[in-house]
Order: sequence, then structure tokens, then C-alpha cells
Amino acid sequence: KPLMRTIIMVLTLLFVSVPSVHAQAEKTAQFYRDQAEESVKGTYYSDAIDQYTQAIEIDPQDTGTYFNRGLIYDKIKLYDQALEDYSKVIENDAENIEAYLKRAAIYDQDKQYADAIADYSAVIKLDPDRKNAYKHRGAAYAMTEQYDKAIEDYNRLLEFDPDNITYYGNRAAIFAEDKQYREAIKDYTKIIQMEPQNATAYYNRGQVYMKMDSGNKKSGCVDLKKACQMGNICKNYNIAKEEGDCE
Repeated sequence: KPLMRTIIMVLTLLFVSVPSVHAQAEKTAQFYRDQAEESVKGTYYSDAIDQYTQAIEIDPQDTGTYFNRGLIYDKIKLYDQALEDYSKVIENDAENIEAYLKRAAIYDQDKQYADAIADYSAVIKLDPDRKNAYKHRGAAYAMTEQYDKAIEDYNRLLEFDPDNITYYGNRAAIFAEDKQYREAIKDYTKIIQMEPQNATAYYNRGQVYMKMDSGNKKSGCVDLKKACQMGNICKNYNIAKEEGDCE
């Protein structure tokens, strides 16, 4: 009986002291994630990738690990691998806005504009007030000559921020590209009203005037000359003088 009591006590101690396999796995995955974060701080990106990969092998359901590894791939310009990780995040968490934005940025850079537009649209559906999604989607629409949709996105941006000169400038450029010259003139004029010393706005407005019928060339010359005087943006003004369009 004393022997049996001793055996039972030993078995009880062993049972209490051994954690579950899942707990061990979680602890180990977190260990590798912590190590990866330290590696990132020291810019040891290759080590961080290996450590995040080890964490994923142990705990493949943690979307944050895929996202963080994707960020490193992105930073060191391994874009295909970054896309795979961001896509894995979205596969496991269809409402992860940051993963959509990161993936869309890579698509944009790779000129895969249709895919970028789809991701920016997903972001806007999840968060209708996400300004940078409208901004980048508008640019992608413009690059694919979907000018009406691009203008709609910049209209929305100007509802958010009606005094944003960059938004007016981008919308003006889209209007000009779509040959909606009078609308472009309005936007450049708005910029000049807000910033009377904005030489670039005078230059761009002058360029638009020069593209319109001959009756607007005088206004174009005035703007180009002013841009030259204010900001030393003189190339097109000098060309216009050589060609006899401006005095």
C-alpha cells in the first residue's frame, strides 16, 4: 500500500506539471512572434521572416502573423510573397481593411488597376469614410480612363475636405485629360483663389487654356507668363512665344 500511494503521487505530479500540447504550441508560436518583432526592430528582416514562418507553422490560424510577415516582404520589395500573405489574411478575415489597402497598393504599383480598384472598393464598402481609399481608387480609375468614376471619387473627397488643394488639382487634371476643359479651369481657379501665389496652378490653368479654342490662348499666355515670373516655370511659355502664340 505505501508503494501504491507513492506511485499515485508521482503520476499525479507528472499530470499536473505537463501543460497541454495546445498550450505548448501557443507559447512557442508567441515566442517566435516576439523574436520576430525584435528582429524587425534591429532591421534583421531575413531573420524576422524565418521567425514569423516558424510561428505560422505552429499556429497557422493567426492572421496577424501573416500580415506582419507580409509587411516585411513588402518593405524588402518581395511583392509576390507580400501579396500571398495579404491574400491569406483576407481569406481568413474578409473585413481586414489594412490588408486590402496593402494589397491594393502593390496591385497599383504593378499596374494591375482592376485588382486595385476591387480592393479599394472593398475598403470603401467596409468603411465609407476611408478617404485614402477614394483617393487611390480615383487615381486607378483615371489610369484606366474611367474618368467619370474618377471624378466621382474626387467629388466625394471634396465633400470630406472642401479646402484640400491637392484634391482640386487632381480632379482638374482628370477633367483636362477627359477634355472637360472648362471644369478643369474652374478647379485651377479655385486653387488660385485659395493660394494666390501657387505658380503651378497658374501654369496648369495656362496649359488648359492653350488646349482650348484660339480665343482662350490670350488667357493661357497670361497664366503661363505669370507662372514663369512667380515660379520659374518657363519652358512652355518660351515655346509659346517662339511659336507666336504668346508675346
